[in-house]
Amino acid sequence: TDPDSFLLALEDLGDASDYTSIYQEDVFLDSADLYRAIYYLHKLHLLPLSAFPLNEEMRKLNHEHIFHFPFNSENGLDLEGIQKGLGQVALPFQKDTILKGKIQRLGEVYLSQGRCLIHGDYYPGSWLKTDRGLMVIDPEFAFHGPPEFDLAVMFAHLIMAKHNPAVLKKAWQNYHAPANFDHRLLSSFTGVEIMRRIIGIAQLPLSLTIADKINLMSKASEWIREENLLDKINI
Repeated sequence: TDPDSFLLALEDLGDASDYTSIYQEDVFLDSADLYRAIYYLHKLHLLPLSAFPLNEEMRKLNHEHIFHFPFNSENGLDLEGIQKGLGQVALPFQKDTILKGKIQRLGEVYLSQGRCLIHGDYYPGSWLKTDRGLMVIDPEFAFHGPPEFDLAVMFAHLIMAKHNPAVLKKAWQNYHAPANFDHRLLSSFTGVEIMRRIIGIAQLPLSLTIADKINLMSKASEWIREENLLDKINI
């Protein structure tokens, strides 16, 4: 990077496609790609803290779309137009003041100065399938934040893509969490990411029925209420 000239040099990865295909029925992340994705997080979260930009404006924008907008019942988003019945799925959660209070506090953690350099948007759309294997893009979201957030986003998307709990277990075992990693914070951030993707503006090409979404929203709300996700996958 050249801060004085506002220049950023990026590698050309050639012909590539992202991994959003895993949201389709019977399409899964293979073992090699799973390992590469989790190894990237492991190495990233162990980097020594540096004079990395605070990235405050990007964080504020993402905070709005992750922790506030989806849970505002008067946000103007036509969920029924996205999928019939989705508006009714969202409403009980948008009216749950206790749940929303917990989400607000999680948002405050997200905005606070963290102890690791994190990617900030670690989902299949930020992974590219290349001739050299899985590569990671979208560094513009990065900041010093909680490592639990990155892993939670990854877990949330594997869950929404109907990956077996054994896949999450394998990812966790290969992650090798940094010191003071908070399992309950991981669970809560996972729940928020699932909910905001189902009822928020950042929609995904999910192969989920309304019944599937009701089930996921219910589980997500339990994880936000501090039920430990890792207990559910026998870790």
